[in-house]
Amino acid sequence: MENVQLMNTEYEFSTNIEAEVENIEKMKIPSPTQLCLTLTVEETAEILGVSRTFAYEAVRRGDIPSVRIGRRILIPKVALERLLGT
Repeated sequence: MENVQLMNTEYEFSTNIEAEVENIEKMKIPSPTQLCLTLTVEETAEILGVSRTFAYEAVRRGDIPSVRIGRRILIPKVALERLLGT
């Protein structure tokens, strides 16, 4: 640790950059997908392990719950989790 004084205030800095990088890498930063409340049909297909075409057909049949906003079709994560029983 290195102490630096700036404008009558003392700050403490780590001089071990490797340890700081390791600490940052350990932090769990959510991906943008984790922050969203909905998934695209493509993302849902990937999660379910089915083709994109099959997922769109399942949405059309009502097998996969969806919300249409304009031309976009979105799958609420909560509805998908309920469907899968997780």
